[in-house]
Amino acid sequence: TEYPRRRLGKVLEQKISTT
Repeated sequence: TEYPRRRLGKVLEQKISTT
């Protein structure tokens, strides 16, 4: 199971956007 950091960064950005 590979988890690219690009996807994590996108999720993180979305979380920050909702804050």
